[in-house]
Amino acid sequence: MTWDSLRVRVNDFAIRCFRDSGDRDYITARMAFRAGLMPQFLWSGLQAIEKYFKCIHVLNRVPKPPTPLRHNLAASYELMRKCPFKVRLSETTTEIIKHLDDYGEYRYLEISWHVLGHERFRLDRAVWEIRRYCRPFDNSTLALDIAKIEASETRPPHQFQLQGGLLEKILTNRKHPARSALVWQNHYFSSRSRKRVRVGGLHAENSPLWLYPEMLDEVCKYAYLPKPVIIAYREQLAKRKRDGTARTLLP
Repeated sequence: MTWDSLRVRVNDFAIRCFRDSGDRDYITARMAFRAGLMPQFLWSGLQAIEKYFKCIHVLNRVPKPPTPLRHNLAASYELMRKCPFKVRLSETTTEIIKHLDDYGEYRYLEISWHVLGHERFRLDRAVWEIRRYCRPFDNSTLALDIAKIEASETRPPHQFQLQGGLLEKILTNRKHPARSALVWQNHYFSSRSRKRVRVGGLHAENSPLWLYPEMLDEVCKYAYLPKPVIIAYREQLAKRKRDGTARTLLP
């Protein structure tokens, strides 16, 4: 197969545009978590997982759906059922995917959010589990390759590496400026086996719209809000009116 073949070029697109970009988002998420910037952690974590999923879609020639997936991780994961293999994920990974789906997309504090402290560790595990499938597979060796991926779960995680992966290049280059952010308290991406890592504490913030849904119509005159958010706050406001707890805001 020559470098000029269409298959090789499309695979290169998937790896560089999605896997490598996802690797950068993943490190950005870890940097944000360490700095206590939790909304940015959630957004960058969502972006990383989204791009790894898209990489798998393209590498396995899964057609894109008629309706754009946007940032819906659950729908993107469901689409991988069309791959010629099963992407095996732990319950911990499916939990962080749901958390990112619930809170990561809302970058402007449209909704309230919370981070309990263990989410960075769960993101590390999710990236390690999903990223193992972000490589081209040959049909003649597919069963053997998938067996090797599943067998990696019984060994120290740092021993599994993707050939030519951006994270792997950063790990081996001790002078790379992103390396310290990648290996900090990382059980899954490191140059050695780690038996324990620290997790963070509780962070949470209420959205102004959650506190005062009475201002929804006025805000919508000047700022864009996603339709599901508008519907949810209208329902919340209707409930407050029924309960007699709605407030009147002076102009």
